This record gives sequence, structure tokens and C-alpha cells, in this order.
Amino acid sequence: MIEINILMKRKGFLYLKKTNLPVIRLVLAFLFVFFLYSCKSNSVKRDIVGNLTKEVLLSNSSFDTYTVNTKKSELAFFFKTTGGDRFGSLGKLKKYLEKNSKELIFATNGGIYNANFDPLGLFVENGREVFPLNMKDGKGNFFMAPNGIFLITREQEAYIIKREDYSKFKDKVFLAIQSGPMLLIDGTINSNFTRVSDSKFIRSGVGIINSSEIIFAISNEPVNFYIFALLFKDKLKCQNALFLDGAISKMYLPASKRYQLDGDFGVIIGIIN
Repeated sequence: MIEINILMKRKGFLYLKKTNLPVIRLVLAFLFVFFLYSCKSNSVKRDIVGNLTKEVLLSNSSFDTYTVNTKKSELAFFFKTTGGDRFGSLGKLKKYLEKNSKELIFATNGGIYNANFDPLGLFVENGREVFPLNMKDGKGNFFMAPNGIFLITREQEAYIIKREDYSKFKDKVFLAIQSGPMLLIDGTINSNFTRVSDSKFIRSGVGIINSSEIIFAISNEPVNFYIFALLFKDKLKCQNALFLDGAISKMYLPASKRYQLDGDFGVIIGIIN
């Protein structure tokens, strides 16, 4: 028997505790605590369609992320049913899909909307422009420069671009949603953001890893724009990223044990099976 300080974990904190344990029990206890800590900080899972979910830690905050291969996944934008009823909540969308023999794998609110729940800017659904490009100036997050567009082409390639560049892609767009501000522009954090900003909210966004890989992220605690952009730059290795929405944001992602099915949104972005 030996007396030794052992590393313990309680309520997310590590601390030392004196104990008398045989060496073998000591080793097993240490490995168990290390395993628990590793699972929490680096949990990576692959869902039933092959996409990756991961919890990422940055600046004392945690984020749930979902990496999607656009060429292998059935990505869709949802706004209204064929009968013209707005989906609104993630739960209503899930039930609608189930009635049509489809399974919702992932869902999150897609972009900023007005008082009527209509997208505040461009919305293209299945190649059809439902709402036009918004080139106006105004107040609020949507109009913070640069305003951007998340789009998927008919060849299932993904891009996040400045709204001013949309004409270069217009003829080949299959899905598109306009939002703002852009978090990353060619690997650089938006110059309007400051690290010490006290404007902190739950935030959600999407980033581009390459033309066939995108990543969605949502914060689990309130964060400012700078930290959220830093997540996409340093942790998720994106070149371009777009803010989707703030305090109201939700994400349904069973593979990460996120079962949020509430909310009242305009467009919803989903992965179905």
C-alpha cells in the first residue's frame, strides 16, 4: 500500500486527493479519470450517413460541430410545405419528414428572417429563386459588412461568398441563403469583431473546409463574434464562414445527443436520410 495524491474529476474540475491504494488500483483509477476527461473534450462520432460530429473547446466555451460531405449527403433547405405552411420548428419538420418516410439526421435554423418569417435576403430552393438578393444597407447583424451567401451548386459544391460576388455563381446555384455577417473572409477574421467585446450570445454558423466539405457549429455558451470566428479559423480550419443567427439558434443532432426540436424559424437547413 502507498499513500499518494490522485487526480480526480468532479463537476468538470480536476483536483488532487490523498488516498491509499494498491498500485494496480491506482493505475486503473487514473486511466478511468483520464478516459472520462478525454471523452468530454474530444468526443468524435460518425452518424448513420457518415458525417462527423464533434464537441470542440475554445476559450472556456464549448461548441457542437457537424461536418458534412455535400456530395454524399442529402442536404436540403426547408421553408414551407407543399401546402404552403411554414415549417417553423425543427420538430414540425421532423414529423413532416417521418410522414413521408424520411429521417431527419440534422437540422438548424438557416439565416436571419423578418417579422413575417421570410428570409431577409436571397433564398434559392431547389434551383428556384424564392426571395431575391438583398443589396440594401441597414442596421443589425444581417447588414454588418461583409454580408454573405451560403450556397450549394447543382454539382453539389459548397461556397460562402460576399453578396457582391453572387452574379458569378447565379446560373449554377441549387440552394442558397443570404445572411450576415461573414465570420471569416479568405481565412481572415472579420475586422469588425473585437476579442474583448461583451456582446455575447448563443451563436450558430456554417463554414467551408473545401468545396465538398462544410461544417456547422453552435455554441453551448454565449460567446462574442470574435471567439466564434476564431473557432472556424483555428479549430475548424475554414477559409470562409458565415453567421446564421444568434440567441434563438437551435440544433437537432442526435449523434451529439442534441435533441432540440423547438424554435420558430424561417428557413431550416437539414440533412435527411
